[in-house]
Amino acid sequence: MIINTEQYLHELTKDMGGKDLLKPSEVENLKKCLDIALDLRKFEIELYWKRTTYFWGINAAILAFYGVMLTSKKDVDPFFLIIISAFGILASACSYYLNRGGKFWQENWEMHVNYLSSFINGNLFKIVPKKNEDHFSVSRINLFLVGQFVFYGCSFLFII
Repeated sequence: MIINTEQYLHELTKDMGGKDLLKPSEVENLKKCLDIALDLRKFEIELYWKRTTYFWGINAAILAFYGVMLTSKKDVDPFFLIIISAFGILASACSYYLNRGGKFWQENWEMHVNYLSSFINGNLFKIVPKKNEDHFSVSRINLFLVGQFVFYGCSFLFII
């Protein structure tokens, strides 16, 4: 755990990845690669949340439709409720796997950023000034919730 500025600066500048051994043109190429990796990481994060928003909307609509059908005063064919549940399970499963794939690519570009940045910025992207044992990953919580939608979609099959 980094306690003060001196420790932070020490960690940031230690092992600059051989920056002094590289030609200026090589350093410029690495800077361009780092910029590309940062842009692609940002792009993957944006896509992740766009997909998440899209599928949360679909799942919310399916859940609301299921609730309306279930509480309807009219007789609803149980097969129709099974179809709605199956569609909810499919949408949730697709969301889960798309988000896992997106998370993979985000982490891939984060690794590129970590490696490339050591040549350009020292260890800036590897240092965590304050480590919190109770840190949570927003995307992992989202994946957990999507998994719950799959579970509840399956359980809705038994409500009928």
